[in-house]
Amino acid sequence: MATGVCMLLVVGISVCAAFNLDTSFPLLKMGERGSLFGFSVALHQDLKTESYLLLVGAPREKAEPNVPANHTGGVYTCPISANQSDCRRMKLIDPSESHVSLDMWLGVSVASQGRPGGRVLACGHRFTKLYGAFNLRQMIGRCYLRGNDLRYDENDSNWQDPEQSCSHLGDFTGEVMCGMGMSAAITQSEVIVGSPGSFEWQGDSILFYSDVFLPFQSEHLSSVTPRDRMEDAHGSVLLAVKRSDKLMIRQKLRGQQMGSYFGNALAVTDLNNDGWNDLLVGAPFYFHRQTEVGGAVYVYVNVGGRFNSEPSVVLKGPAGSAFGMAVAAAGDLNQDSFQGDPRQHGLPCFRDFWLLPFCRRGC
Repeated sequence: MATGVCMLLVVGISVCAAFNLDTSFPLLKMGERGSLFGFSVALHQDLKTESYLLLVGAPREKAEPNVPANHTGGVYTCPISANQSDCRRMKLIDPSESHVSLDMWLGVSVASQGRPGGRVLACGHRFTKLYGAFNLRQMIGRCYLRGNDLRYDENDSNWQDPEQSCSHLGDFTGEVMCGMGMSAAITQSEVIVGSPGSFEWQGDSILFYSDVFLPFQSEHLSSVTPRDRMEDAHGSVLLAVKRSDKLMIRQKLRGQQMGSYFGNALAVTDLNNDGWNDLLVGAPFYFHRQTEVGGAVYVYVNVGGRFNSEPSVVLKGPAGSAFGMAVAAAGDLNQDSFQGDPRQHGLPCFRDFWLLPFCRRGC
């Protein structure tokens, strides 16, 4: 592989330094220049060998030799090793398909189910399907699900979705360009994918249920709409409770600036160790010219099961950085039993968080 794009496996950009992150000798994995290698990352465990590997999305990767396209994107599996070029590409696209995988951005989102299921999910939101006698192109997106060994499992038929959820066969204006899979997650009972083009670009979250698990009686979910209303486009995060097959919206958090893409990234964890999960929301296109700010992360501290409409803390990045494009909880890195810092009067110090800016040039 060319060494034009790299992904840091151990990196932290934070307000407070964590003492046990080895920033002098980080492990690097290399991808092809221009492939956006590292755009999405997930940690995956092989349940047989107990070993770990990384799932790495490269949504602008060139197509495999037998696929009739120039670029399709791809997903790589990388061992946790010092070798910078030992990643291997997963075979996901069927070259015999008659639909259009050209520039589908496969790898825009990747996820690992974890124990006990151990499945893997990978999506490309620009996948295009051809409909009708005139081969009308509808950019509906597509997701691939594989077993713990990264292969297709015929026994997982109850998890597969042979009929695409987004198509013009139903509501043409609502689903024809839904872009399913721009974001994706998988639990032990559900696959959840974002479809920002649904409902005339207001966005939606689609849930697929596996019939081998009973759904929880009550589960709190969040859905994001970075451009939720045409008249202001501030973005929103919707907090809902799942009851049976319905989502009941309980609260809506609004962005503060038009076009900031509030809700582009979310992370949930208990920052102040009070037993309630707190919420972090990325807004990578937030800006302020006078103070040269570019990108923001909003922190909402959970107060007894509900969030205040205004954020508890707003972290801001330098101009042009798209700070908050990705937000992830890295766990208790400094082993103080806190995801944040209890000395900050109940507010997080972000000692244990990755707040990664988007690389605009030189990648």
